[in-house]
Amino acid sequence: MKKPLIFSKEEMISVKNIARDICCSRQHVYNLIDQGRLKPAFRFGRSKGLFIPRSVLEEFKQNCRVDPGA
Repeated sequence: MKKPLIFSKEEMISVKNIARDICCSRQHVYNLIDQGRLKPAFRFGRSKGLFIPRSVLEEFKQNCRVDPGA
């Protein structure tokens, strides 16, 4: 049986702040979540937006590659 993931709210970053950090739109961040590239995503209480663990964002940024020929 898998151990459940436990994150505190302080470890989380909002979609708005992720978009600002990686210089893209909030919709693009939601698309990355839908594609499974930024998972897991959580809601806290009645909050409208999603939150991602900071460690997931850092891993995503480390694995991103820009094609210089594009």
